[in-house]
Amino acid sequence: MRRSLAVVAVAVVLLTGCGTDENRDQEPSAKPPASSGDAVDPTASAPVLEGAPSSTARWPDGITARLLKVERVPNDWGVDVAKSWAIIRVRLEVANTGAAPVPVDGAGYIHLFYGVNRTPADGPTGYAYPDPEEEREKGLTSKNPTRIVAGSKVVFTQSFKVPVAELGSLTVSAEPPAEEGFRDPYVFVGVDKVLTGVK
Repeated sequence: MRRSLAVVAVAVVLLTGCGTDENRDQEPSAKPPASSGDAVDPTASAPVLEGAPSSTARWPDGITARLLKVERVPNDWGVDVAKSWAIIRVRLEVANTGAAPVPVDGAGYIHLFYGVNRTPADGPTGYAYPDPEEEREKGLTSKNPTRIVAGSKVVFTQSFKVPVAELGSLTVSAEPPAEEGFRDPYVFVGVDKVLTGVK
């Protein structure tokens, strides 16, 4: 009788153990599978690519950018601008605090968006000023240099058309020139709060 009980006990232990191993094979692993690719340091700080209109954008190569002015200028400064639209002129100061000059290729470095879904504004706004003094005062775009040398600053000016109804929600994206390729843009949010008028 004792021998029979011992055999039954051993059989139960063996069956329980085998069942557990089978269940383990079917259960999903608690640990996620190892991913391939480059390792990421979770403690490293991500670059800051968005801020208030008063913030200064900074990139690792020493380029900085800040909004100087965001202005609504008279519609007659542009060409055929309807009353339901507004001309917004944005001035962005880009400084080179690095060691090497950065080439300027003449591309647009400022982008304006309106509305909560950030719809791109049309630009640049066309104009024609025969008088050089008038062009200087009413300039809707800037004449850009060919480079930004170390220790210098350049002011980029760009103008856009925005629906008057959307002037309460403006965002500016700045993407200054880079030595090679494209730079990660910096987004100035709440720009409508610093919008001023020019008469």
